[in-house]
Amino acid sequence: MGKANGRVKRAKTFKHHVDRKRLWKKSKQLPVIKCAEIKAAWNPKKTVDANMRLMGLALDANKTMKIDDTKDQMIPRKRKASKNTVSEDVSMEEPNVADLLEKEAATPTISLLKLSEPEAQFCMQMMRKHGEDYKAMAKDAGNYYQETPKAIQRKINKFRKYPGHHGDFLKSLDSSVMDAE
Repeated sequence: MGKANGRVKRAKTFKHHVDRKRLWKKSKQLPVIKCAEIKAAWNPKKTVDANMRLMGLALDANKTMKIDDTKDQMIPRKRKASKNTVSEDVSMEEPNVADLLEKEAATPTISLLKLSEPEAQFCMQMMRKHGEDYKAMAKDAGNYYQETPKAIQRKINKFRKYPGHHGDFLKSLDSSVMDAE
């Protein structure tokens, strides 16, 4: 049987265009911490594990929240407390970053996503013309992409979620009703 020549050859070839010094420096470079809370509480003199423990965070979720095997569930045994698990009596010198992160995660965020202008125009045009009749919207000549009634319904429900477009549309409807009277 022959060898897999391609793989063996590729493994042995030296890449002359790669700067080894730059690669080594890049591997030693510390990562940029984007989270402001973690960055403020980080102590560069301590290890990653110690920093995370002091902040009340878990470095490895698998070690912190161990899932028992089926065998362990069937035969309960007394286990020794491993040194990897987080103990409850850890003194927190820094402000508890875990609490700050939980508060930040609990605050509601405003969706910055918007519907594209052509999609919003399509929804407004169809709602003016057909109201809530999605089957008629699907058969309309303005339905260039031949969307199904369900697809149009989803698009209009999405349109209603964005107060900017939908609010402007409702105001224009109110003004057109007032002009008609």
